[in-house]
Amino acid sequence: MEESDGHSGQFLKDMATDIRAAEDKKQGGNPDIWDLRGDFSGKGDGWFAALRAERPGRAT
Repeated sequence: MEESDGHSGQFLKDMATDIRAAEDKKQGGNPDIWDLRGDFSGKGDGWFAALRAERPGRAT
């Protein structure tokens, strides 16, 4: 988010609030929402690693 361009502080706060709600069981969310299944290594399944490899500095 530090490298975002043109996003207001309010937008980023709202996004963080929405992500937290999606994860928080007390807010009706699912704590396992980000759990990934599979190894992402086969043909057609390697998109996740390719996305991170393209700009590794922005992934953190």
